[in-house]
Amino acid sequence: MSEEKTQVRKALVEAIAAQKLIEQKLAKATSELATWKTRAASAHDSANQLMNHAEVEKDINNQIKTITGLIAELETDRLSQNDLEKQLRATLFRLENSVQVNHSPNIPSLEGTRDTITRMEGKIFEQEARAELSSNEKERQLKASTEAASIEDELNALKQTMHKKEE
Repeated sequence: MSEEKTQVRKALVEAIAAQKLIEQKLAKATSELATWKTRAASAHDSANQLMNHAEVEKDINNQIKTITGLIAELETDRLSQNDLEKQLRATLFRLENSVQVNHSPNIPSLEGTRDTITRMEGKIFEQEARAELSSNEKERQLKASTEAASIEDELNALKQTMHKKEE
C-alpha cells in the first residue's frame, strides 16, 4: 500500500507540474494573440500606406488563427490535467485513509500516466515551436513591409518637394 501511495503522490506532483506548465504556455499564447490582434488593427489602419496590405493582413489573420487553435488545445489539455489531478487526489485520499472502495472506472490507473503527460508535453512543445517559428517569420515579413511603406512615403515626399521646387 505504501508503494502505491508513493506512486500516486509522484503522479499527482507530475500532473500538477504539467498543469502549471500548460497554464504558463496558455498565458504566453494569450499574450501573443493580443499582440497579433494589435498588429492586425495597426495594419488595417495603415492600409493606405501599404501596397501589399492584403497579403500582410492575410498573414496576420493566419497567425491569429494558429495561436487561437493553440490556445484551444492548451485549454483542453489544462482541463484534462485538472481532471487527472482531481482523480489522483481522490485516490491518494482513499489510500491515506484506508478507505475501501470497489475499483471504480473513475479512479485512474497509474499505468501510462507518465506516458500521457510526456505525450501532452511533447504536443505542447511542438505546437509552441511551430507557432514561434511562424511568428518570427511573420514578424520579419511585417517589419519588411512596414519599412518598405516608410521608404515609399519618404520617396513620395521627396517627389512632392521636387515638384514644388520645379514650379
